[in-house]
Amino acid sequence: MFKIFILLFSVSIVNAQKPIFKFANDSDAVLLNHSKLQEYKVNTILYTEVIDSNLFKSYPISKVKFLLHNIEYNNSGVTKHYEWSFFDSIFPNVIENEKKNGIYYMLNEYSYEYENIFLKTINVSDASQIYKIEYNYINDSILQIVNSITKKDNYNKTYYKYKSDFENITIQNTGIKQIYFPNIQITDLKSINSNSIMINKIPFSSFFESKFDKTRFLIEICPSKWIFFEINE
Repeated sequence: MFKIFILLFSVSIVNAQKPIFKFANDSDAVLLNHSKLQEYKVNTILYTEVIDSNLFKSYPISKVKFLLHNIEYNNSGVTKHYEWSFFDSIFPNVIENEKKNGIYYMLNEYSYEYENIFLKTINVSDASQIYKIEYNYINDSILQIVNSITKKDNYNKTYYKYKSDFENITIQNTGIKQIYFPNIQITDLKSINSNSIMINKIPFSSFFESKFDKTRFLIEICPSKWIFFEINE
């Protein structure tokens, strides 16, 4: 029975990745999924996203133009910690002390826990009322349990059930960033400079020097979230 369970979910994972592989092929992009990130020993990614502050109507911000994203990976190439914050000037011109004392600083953190290759829990710390998301894998479905707290200190659990062979892919910037597995999201960073995305604290092109002929890349940031961009230098 256990072998059948693993086989079912191996097939499901492959099916879930098909839209990503197709997008990479159609856009002539280098695909850097978790296995490739493991191969290249990627420990951290830091990048800037240009945003429209109108997307953040529920947040106390104004005139903010950038999000600063910071991702940490484990030895298997999967995300163990992901955080993002608002900022009003573009990376890498960021002084840590100034950032944390700035009026736009608001840290949003997500810690990921896995069982083998399956995501089991996301612990959330941000401006939303959601504080934890749990996952159970049943036959060909994924049960998602969203834990939230209301203003009256009431703890709620909301249950969602998804088919694990989903094919739809969403290409958009949702703004609030509260997109949780199993939805798929690709954020297009457009044409960017190598210095605006750091791999293990090294500029992107320097880290991957002479490894790729292509200039477009699709990188897995965390379960369901990817970034697409083209290096313009």
